[in-house]
Amino acid sequence: LVDTTIVGKFSPAATSIIAGVAPETLQLAALGPAAMLCDNAAYLTYFLAIATTNQLAVASAKNDDALQVKTTSDALGVACIMGVMITLTIFLRGDALCKYFLGGGAIFNGVDITSTIIPLSWLYAKIRGFMAPLTI
Repeated sequence: LVDTTIVGKFSPAATSIIAGVAPETLQLAALGPAAMLCDNAAYLTYFLAIATTNQLAVASAKNDDALQVKTTSDALGVACIMGVMITLTIFLRGDALCKYFLGGGAIFNGVDITSTIIPLSWLYAKIRGFMAPLTI
């Protein structure tokens, strides 16, 4: 919800390529592929939380503090590595991935707006992707 409430408020003034359509509308349309890219990347890491929870439950049941610390340390290390990999993927190939999620030929009133939405979408994806190592 925070993303959608501030879209277009703090970005440089953009001109609309479609007569009568506010630039914020295009930015809101660009938010969809960016959110999908970042959310799907985070979903790929859920196995880590599930496996860590199971291992910590076993270590806690055995009252093994050393195993708890080792499991937590290993999980944090893997999470950081995966977060950096997600960030690099978004920064290096995010434009192509946003274009894939958007699909070809986003046409509105006879005007192809794909070329306008992709850079905006990639910008939002980079903003969210920058924090991936801290959120995984």
